[in-house]
Amino acid sequence: MLAARDLAGRATRTVILGLPHSTFADDAADRLRRSGWRVYRATDCAGLRRLAWQAVPEVVVLPADGFDESGWLTCAKLLRASPRLRVILVGPAGEQAYARFVGAEALLPASATGEDLTDCVEGSVVQTA
Repeated sequence: MLAARDLAGRATRTVILGLPHSTFADDAADRLRRSGWRVYRATDCAGLRRLAWQAVPEVVVLPADGFDESGWLTCAKLLRASPRLRVILVGPAGEQAYARFVGAEALLPASATGEDLTDCVEGSVVQTA
């Protein structure tokens, strides 16, 4: 089982970035680490769900469309297993109603920056796009 606390003994917030490797994802991961988040990266939906079970994250970020399974479907599966999990989707603007339908907390547009994603993960942005 992965550690739930860092060496100082204080709670460490955990986020899983299920985004394809890109400048956007790398920037967001770096920003989140500097803000004190433990960041895990996933490269497919099955691995992301497995990692979510092991790491017990507060937040999961995934693309609405991509990988081996729809991010919409993955979001619904994650939230069925862990209803308190926060899921943020990155995808097409204008699909907020569908994002809410599958249980996502927010839908960021593909044009979002690493700073936008960091703000959303940290909870200072409720919904963008």
